[in-house]
Amino acid sequence: MASSSNGRGWQTGKPLSECVERMLDDEIATDVNIIIKSPVEGEPDIKIAAHKFMLCARSPVFEAMFSGSYLESKGEVLINDAEPGSFRDMLRYIYTDKVSLTGTNVVQVLNLARKYLLDGLVAECMEFVENLSSGDVCETLSNSVMLEEEELVVKCLRVCDEATADVIESAAFLELTQPALLRILKHDWLDFQQEEALFKACIRWAERKKKTKWYMATLGIYLVNACTKSDFSSLNQNDSSICLEVYLC
Repeated sequence: MASSSNGRGWQTGKPLSECVERMLDDEIATDVNIIIKSPVEGEPDIKIAAHKFMLCARSPVFEAMFSGSYLESKGEVLINDAEPGSFRDMLRYIYTDKVSLTGTNVVQVLNLARKYLLDGLVAECMEFVENLSSGDVCETLSNSVMLEEEELVVKCLRVCDEATADVIESAAFLELTQPALLRILKHDWLDFQQEEALFKACIRWAERKKKTKWYMATLGIYLVNACTKSDFSSLNQNDSSICLEVYLC
């Protein structure tokens, strides 16, 4: 165990939150190992050392888990449905009431917060999504659709409503998953000019995906829903050819 240079303990002058965070980071006096199944097949599982008293103090789910026969005698708990980074983010919140949320991790952290009944963390995640930037919303939307977080999907689409041009022109738009793009296409919130810009963005998306199996289906669904409202008169010859090809297929 580390000690300060003046001979006093590292705890001296530190608030409780800093002390327990230090104990988490340095694995001081831990008494349970959380084993998270590796997301990559063939790679070893991830072990995270923690303290049962902290987990029980913050989560009724962990309290029930450690009060029964679930915990094996060797002091390990296997978690099969969590991404390691997001689980660490949740764990840090349990210890410190602090969490670092991004467009990448917020959906997974929210899922964990709901699973372990961490109401404060749920509220922080929802507030974060309410204030997503146009650069973050596409990835968050993709994750929300994948994990069937419909409340987050609606919030993400609301961000798209408020910053349509920025979202459509962002590099992140080209990284949308196919299901997330379809949710945008089915969302009735575009005026004429925005609709044409979105169609062009879909062409860029399809080119980025190298015309995978999603290509025809995605643009086709959009045209079925929208081409009767727009004439796309400003499209160039190549874009118009793609439009006709999809419409006829």
